Amino acid sequence: MMKEKIIQQDLSNEFYISENCYITELLNTATDPDVSIARARVKPGETTLWHRLKGTTERYYIISGRGRVEIGELPPREVHAGDMAVIPPMCPQRISNTGEADLIFLAICTPRFVEDAYEEMAVHPSAVDAVPFPSWLTQWMDAQNVFLWGAADLCLFATPQDKNGSNFPRAVSFAIPMNPDIMAGIQNGPDQNYADEYHRINRRINALSKALAAELKKRGFQSLVLGASVRTDTVNIKGDFPHKTAATRAGLGWIGRNCQLVTRKYGPWIRLGTVFTDMALPCGPPMKKNFCGTCTICVDACPAKALKGNSWSPGLAREALLNVLACDQWKKEHYFQYHNGHNCGICSAVCPYGLKGRGNR
Repeated sequence: MMKEKIIQQDLSNEFYISENCYITELLNTATDPDVSIARARVKPGETTLWHRLKGTTERYYIISGRGRVEIGELPPREVHAGDMAVIPPMCPQRISNTGEADLIFLAICTPRFVEDAYEEMAVHPSAVDAVPFPSWLTQWMDAQNVFLWGAADLCLFATPQDKNGSNFPRAVSFAIPMNPDIMAGIQNGPDQNYADEYHRINRRINALSKALAAELKKRGFQSLVLGASVRTDTVNIKGDFPHKTAATRAGLGWIGRNCQLVTRKYGPWIRLGTVFTDMALPCGPPMKKNFCGTCTICVDACPAKALKGNSWSPGLAREALLNVLACDQWKKEHYFQYHNGHNCGICSAVCPYGLKGRGNR
């Protein structure tokens, strides 16, 4: 049972660590496992090593000095006394002293910091010489005929949680192409062939996702499948996490004006699978712009007039691209015979990227 106490700072206990800073442990005991607090000191001109913490959220509270903090894919930010940086689990981080005096801050970890949580990184994971994909994963994807896939850094996103209650830091994202002849045939509306193909591809994605999750667990990593086309929030018409967010973060494509993922090879004529994991993987680089230009063919073709015609960029809300309720209502009123109004596909079928790629498959 925890008892009240006063802990006084004793700088004589300060020690140097190879991360390029000095540490004084203020609170870090097994009897208080929920939090640890350390005083960190970085000398002028020094930069700590890239690192991340597994299953641990860290906060830097700046006491004195001036620095530049780098977290995940946020742009570097200048920090001063009173500022705080919040660093989710498995998020790359480092801090530099840009001032003339020592940079001093508190490192507050929840749960408490333990050595096993620390992972040193030679470079930021988005760097070109980051750790390669393991050969078993590349071979597995090839064996399953999955040719468009990658890994997404999700450390700054609210993902479903792992068994320890932490967000998953990464996901494997993959795309399975639809039959191009079927897709080209629904420019005026869906038919039963499209409905059957949609269901067949979703079944394949779910089977692949479950098999990949099992492979990851067999190798000692946590994993979680994000089901294909599963609505868990029927009011807001969305699932537990957007497949398209993982796909853009993995660099598979961008979001078109049709609010669908558009890829170079297949256009939007694909369905997406996502498997969350804590395995270290080379992520991205994320897609940061769209390549739709001034094209509005999908917007003009939408029978529900649900597409708003805006251009996507990372962080843009779905509602800025699509009136979700109008889209859903139209499908239920006009195409209810196809999976209870879950299918339309017109905005994808008319996309020039899909039609252009049809002849290359």
